[in-house]
Amino acid sequence: GYSSPGSGYSSPSGGYSSPSSEYSSPGGGYSSPGSGYSSPGSGYSSPSGGYSSPSKAYVSTRSSQSNQTGFILSGELHQISNSEAHNVTVGFLISPKIDFNTSDSSTQKIIAQFGTNNLFTANYSHSSVQTFYFRAFAENESGTSFGNIQKMGIKQTNSVENQTPTEKALSALAGDSTELNGGWNQSTWFGLYKSYENGWVYHINHGWLFLSADSLDGIWTWSHSRGWTWSKEGLYPFIYQSNIGNWIYYLTNRNGQPIYFNYSNNSLEGIDP
Repeated sequence: GYSSPGSGYSSPSGGYSSPSSEYSSPGGGYSSPGSGYSSPGSGYSSPSGGYSSPSKAYVSTRSSQSNQTGFILSGELHQISNSEAHNVTVGFLISPKIDFNTSDSSTQKIIAQFGTNNLFTANYSHSSVQTFYFRAFAENESGTSFGNIQKMGIKQTNSVENQTPTEKALSALAGDSTELNGGWNQSTWFGLYKSYENGWVYHINHGWLFLSADSLDGIWTWSHSRGWTWSKEGLYPFIYQSNIGNWIYYLTNRNGQPIYFNYSNNSLEGIDP
């Protein structure tokens, strides 16, 4: 009962390849040289003990991940043992300006919670600011140290009424997806994909797809190998393929190629590279 969308869509030219990207921040740490004092003379040694000042806590800013309510910021504490970590206050400075002037009312300070292995995280809710900077900090009796500065942009989307079918499809997917490192997104039903502003996504199983939403909360996708196909949350991996007028079912990937069961001829199909 479904048909491919009306005229006005054309398949863009090919030449796309699946990008891969990774970002890693260099590890770092500081250590203070050891020192000691012993009194001269023989026959007498002063007993050990007394008070020693705690080590200075050094931090690095690790990453940020978006969710439906805001961002999860993460950092890491260095040169501090697990037993000393409870005496350290960690968190993040957040500002629309890169200079992080603490006397500026626009600079926010949020306290983080420790996880495992001296990692810590904090939640930051969306604001009206479209771009902000953040850096980790750590405080103890020996002073305050700061991590590297990172930048995060909040994407501003058009209202639903003004969105094109492509923008609507991308927005619908983003609404139930978790943003991962390297530009990847994990949808609860669509799977792992990378999104691009020109309406294309690269899907980990299906390859390059051009998206367009419909009025039934479904998403049409166009690919060079299948033409227009349709599915939605609750139906996928059942997929309606317009040019055969029947359903296919995504099974798995074999040697990097997706395998489908085609209900029009009750056979298994793979896609040639």
